[in-house]
Amino acid sequence: MKYALSILMLIALTGCESHLSPRETRTQNYSAFIFSLYDNPKPIAPSTPPTVPMKVAVAQVGEIAPPQLMLDRLRQRGGMAVALGQHEIRFRHPSLGEQVRQVVVSAAEPARVSVNMKP
Repeated sequence: MKYALSILMLIALTGCESHLSPRETRTQNYSAFIFSLYDNPKPIAPSTPPTVPMKVAVAQVGEIAPPQLMLDRLRQRGGMAVALGQHEIRFRHPSLGEQVRQVVVSAAEPARVSVNMKP
């Protein structure tokens, strides 16, 4: 314990000394490089306004993926996604009968269909 304490005291009294990396000189170091970026800034070209329609990618990073078994069952079920355009949807109930709705699926907005099967 005495030796550890005396070594720490010796290090504290002598201080720390830093040498330059072999790649750095007194005038070429990281700090000089960063400051040189501000000496002659490159002219910024005017930006162009975005065009419509525009392609946008969305990624959710860090989410936990659902179990593979669940994904396989959804793939086997089919009919989960439909093509754009007009579709006919049939709602069937054993005692309340059947109702048919027409829906147009577009890329502009979500398609929603509701039905009231009350007698």
